[in-house]
Amino acid sequence: MLDIRDIWVTAMAMFLALIGGIASYLNENEELKWYSLFRKAFIAVFVGILIGFICVHFGWSIFIAGGLGGLGGFFGVQTLVFLGRIVENRVGISGVVNTKNINKK
Repeated sequence: MLDIRDIWVTAMAMFLALIGGIASYLNENEELKWYSLFRKAFIAVFVGILIGFICVHFGWSIFIAGGLGGLGGFFGVQTLVFLGRIVENRVGISGVVNTKNINKK
């Protein structure tokens, strides 16, 4: 069961991942396209939740969770690929993470 500290750690990672995702979008694009911004923000929040859960599992501080969440949100899908590769190596499988369509727009 999550206690209040765990919820705050996950919320901090999720919030700063959202900020990181928006910063990444604004850094990459000159004009605002709402669908693309929403897609980037959605992926960033998903990454933030995963990073928050990882930080809770290892007992890391809210500051580490926020920093990693912000970086994860900024890098977006590449963060998911990185985490997927860690899981592949840990479990001893390969070929699960498909990177062929990552950079398509």
